Amino acid sequence: GITHIAEMLKVNTTLRSISLNLNYIRAAGASYVAEALKTNKTITSLTLSGNSLGPKGMEAIGDALKTNLTLTHIDLAYNDI
Repeated sequence: GITHIAEMLKVNTTLRSISLNLNYIRAAGASYVAEALKTNKTITSLTLSGNSLGPKGMEAIGDALKTNLTLTHIDLAYNDI
C-alpha cells in the first residue's frame, strides 16, 4: 500500500512525477507521503487528488513542503477540506 510507496519515495533517485489520485490514502497515508517528501530530492510533480486527506493530512503535506525544495507542482483537489 501507501507505506511501501512512501518508503520507495524516500530512496528514489530517478522518478520525477507520480500520480496517486483516487487511492483513498486518507490522513494516515498522507503522513507517510509527507515523511517521504521531506527527504525526496527528485519528485517535481505529485498528484494526490481525491484521497480524502482531510485537514490533518493536508497539514502533514504542508509541513513537508516547508523543507522540500524540489516539488514544483502538487494537485490536492477533492480531499475533504
